[in-house]
Amino acid sequence: IADYIIDPMCRGIFAGDIKKLSIKSCLPMVYNLEENSGSVVKGLFFSKSPEIPKDANSLIAKAFAEKWSLWTFEKGLTTLVEALENKLLESGVTILKTTHLTSIKINEDKKIEAKGARKGEVFVADHLISGISSKQLAGILPEEHAMLAKHLLKINAVTVAAVNLEFDGSVLDIEGFGLLYPSRESRKVLGVIFDSCTFAQGDRRSSKSTRLTIFLGGNYFEEQFGDPNEANKDHIKNETIIALRKTLAIQEKPSKVCVSIHRECIPQYNVGHSDLLQSMRHYVAQYNLPLTFVGSWYDGVGINDCVYHTQLAVDKLFHK
Repeated sequence: IADYIIDPMCRGIFAGDIKKLSIKSCLPMVYNLEENSGSVVKGLFFSKSPEIPKDANSLIAKAFAEKWSLWTFEKGLTTLVEALENKLLESGVTILKTTHLTSIKINEDKKIEAKGARKGEVFVADHLISGISSKQLAGILPEEHAMLAKHLLKINAVTVAAVNLEFDGSVLDIEGFGLLYPSRESRKVLGVIFDSCTFAQGDRRSSKSTRLTIFLGGNYFEEQFGDPNEANKDHIKNETIIALRKTLAIQEKPSKVCVSIHRECIPQYNVGHSDLLQSMRHYVAQYNLPLTFVGSWYDGVGINDCVYHTQLAVDKLFHK
């Protein structure tokens, strides 16, 4: 189970090392099944299906009824970001997209003073909700809260290469979401998503095509590909094509290839992560800091987790 189920899952979601990651923080459902039922298999067998929340809207009810496992938008997930932006602007919220904060300090009256990169640029707020990386947040905290910065810096992240390929015609002999590679079989490739099978709406309309996305690196990026800032994209492309030939027997050459290297993009919830979060939040409460941290660095790396836990954080903030 560990080598061929948990390990590939951890690599597919966190691009990390199962020996370092915390199952409690990374896969809480699996952890709870083990804790409550004595075994994962037994827990899955006797577990009940989740109930629709009482305050669920029509879209959530539809997702439950149709048993959605995946979702997207016709024009990509950026549609969600654009919709949120438009909603905020319509509500009179000011969005500053090109503002880089260099430091923050907390006044005696517990207000936040955030200093911008431009000369004389200062923002004053009653509360700061930080969605930047824990490393970035640690870098702008005032010196008197060095202990909190020290906790934040303990959350590391890994680099992942994403390779998008398009092939003319149909090149897959199987259908499904994709596949994940156990670390004992490949330290370079993390997994493959069959985009054409998952959401065929994104395929080329003029003629049949097959789209795939391959993820490489993660915890082994530097070992396999070197410094992320100097990694050879052609080498990553060649390794991708070799992997597809070996695993999926795809001999055709791709008509389009796009290689992207995402530096320190996936936080690693290593053993002790939940205790670390508890210490951080205890520190914020102890010193009554007007600070809330949200995003993939804390309670889940997926979009669903980020949206859910941010909503909880905002609800808590407005119901103090």
